[in-house]
Amino acid sequence: MKYDIWICPNRFLNFIISFFVIQFILCNSLIAAKKTTYYPSGKIKDSFEVNEKGQPDGLYRTFYDLEDAEGKQILKGEANFRDGLLESVLQRYYPDGTRQLNAYYKDGKPHGNFILYAPDGTTILEETKYDNGKLISRNSSLPKKKSEDTDKESGSTETATLSNFFDSSNNLYLVASAAENDPLIKIWDVKTEKILYTLSGTASTSVLLEWSPDGKLLAVARADGFIDLWDVKAEKKIIEITRNGSGIPYALHFAKKKKQLFAAVNDSIIRVWDTETGNLLKELPGNHILSSNRSHCMALSEDERFLALTSKIPNRIIIWDTETWQKIYQHDINQSPYWVYFLKDGENIIYEQSGRCFIKNFKTGEERHFPLDYRFGYMVFPMNKTRDLWFSIGMNHGYYIFDLRSEQIIRSWKLTPSWLWFSDISSDKKCLLYNNKMDIEIWDLEKATKVKTLQGHSNKILCSKFCPIINP
Repeated sequence: MKYDIWICPNRFLNFIISFFVIQFILCNSLIAAKKTTYYPSGKIKDSFEVNEKGQPDGLYRTFYDLEDAEGKQILKGEANFRDGLLESVLQRYYPDGTRQLNAYYKDGKPHGNFILYAPDGTTILEETKYDNGKLISRNSSLPKKKSEDTDKESGSTETATLSNFFDSSNNLYLVASAAENDPLIKIWDVKTEKILYTLSGTASTSVLLEWSPDGKLLAVARADGFIDLWDVKAEKKIIEITRNGSGIPYALHFAKKKKQLFAAVNDSIIRVWDTETGNLLKELPGNHILSSNRSHCMALSEDERFLALTSKIPNRIIIWDTETWQKIYQHDINQSPYWVYFLKDGENIIYEQSGRCFIKNFKTGEERHFPLDYRFGYMVFPMNKTRDLWFSIGMNHGYYIFDLRSEQIIRSWKLTPSWLWFSDISSDKKCLLYNNKMDIEIWDLEKATKVKTLQGHSNKILCSKFCPIINP
């Protein structure tokens, strides 16, 4: 069967028309499409254009899961892309609209100045300069106004004089540490940088350490799922807690008054043991996969009445009553928190989500958050007994002290170790430790300077912890 299609008697004109029709169809198929992602609440999370390859191309905008007084969703940041690569300026904003970050890119690489601002929008917390992806300079210390000259970067890697706090008193600071494929637990005297005690006889690699509140016992979680309780000064293992289930402890907490040890285990069970007998007292089914931050994913209230746990599958915070062993609260959230703590009153929890700090009253349901994106990150530590001041290791590699009462950062600085994960702060809040491969570095927080280096492990250090009692 033959089909005759007549378009135009002029063959040349017919060719031209056909050519432009085909080009029109092709061009329309390659026009950049606009894509949008959404929060579980239904609000827009990201809005951007993509090219024919599916790469971001053009204006990229991201939003908070929040609305202003007029009901408009709050802009979080915007940037320009070209063929999937960042180009020109990237800007981020605090929820109140003040600028947070100005950064410049060229062909997807940092190029020019990166300036991080405090919530007032004018105080510079950090200024970094790049040249085609190469770091040229970084200035970060106490908050400074734009008109002030920026000091040299704090956090010298040179060891400071020992007059900071070690030589000025006879206080004894102890640090426990464990390394990969090493059965020995080392207990250090920080001042002399010497090993005071060695705990030997551990059957497998130790993955987690936790001191008892009085500094006499050390709980050691092993890679085989067992937990050892040690009398540190006697260098003696007093209890070996047998493995229940198939999981490895991710977090340990002593309950001083009840003489109990809580363990959050990655087989979805919270287990509670008697620290005098080693007997299993209770198993709390959590139906969870724990958050990856391990030791900070579980917390006890100051009166030891309530136990809080964060999980990442599903994303939620669970609270139990330790007297009735009943789950009394469950808070489902968008993303898994890295950490959770109880505030002084025992009714409010403080937790992180996506670099933002939230306070939730689990009895009334009231919640508030602080517009400090990326300042609250992988770890926080309470800095005073009233838990109004908090030390934070931010997702932007910064270090901050935040006042909950004024909702202000009262100090910020940059230490040379730009990425801390397994770290701790001494009970007097004067020094910080972090694991640098096979060494433990001790930093003076006041002067932002390294003061001690503990050397003695031959393998990578997995965990280290300050004794909570000075002069135990």
